[in-house]
Amino acid sequence: MGTAHGCHAGDAYTQWLIPCVSAWCILSFTRPTVLRFGAPIVLIVGAFLLGEQYKDLVHKDVYVGYPTYNEMRSRSIALDKLESVKAILREAEGANQQTYAEGYVLSLDLIDLIRKDKRSLLEHRLAHTYSLWHSPISRLFGCTYVPMAIWYPGGTLGNVVDEMEYRPS
Repeated sequence: MGTAHGCHAGDAYTQWLIPCVSAWCILSFTRPTVLRFGAPIVLIVGAFLLGEQYKDLVHKDVYVGYPTYNEMRSRSIALDKLESVKAILREAEGANQQTYAEGYVLSLDLIDLIRKDKRSLLEHRLAHTYSLWHSPISRLFGCTYVPMAIWYPGGTLGNVVDEMEYRPS
């Protein structure tokens, strides 16, 4: 029906289903009049517009169409970023015996071990989705993002690099 797209943000099934079923009912159960032929056209155009609005909404930061997928994807990206930072720090020349204080990596001297083009790995926005009153009908779920940053637990880098984690910043 023209609703599917490859970004996994959600598909506008309800936005197409209700107008199409309504158009079918009008065509099936009314006598031939202007209403019988005009209303289905208006409903189908309305379905297209609702579907496009749905796609527009789920591509912004306020709504999502698949809450479970969105949260899993956000967590997966965070874990990948964290593993990348750990690998960079393990490979840092001569830094494994250095001792650093605990804190966010962005505010420690430890940040000097990470190239400037890789520092975006140190922060992440973790998605949290929630159901709204219209979610069962519209398939639109609210979404908030919690800013996170990588936390260094303090101590010798070689011993505690595996204990690093994302924490709310």
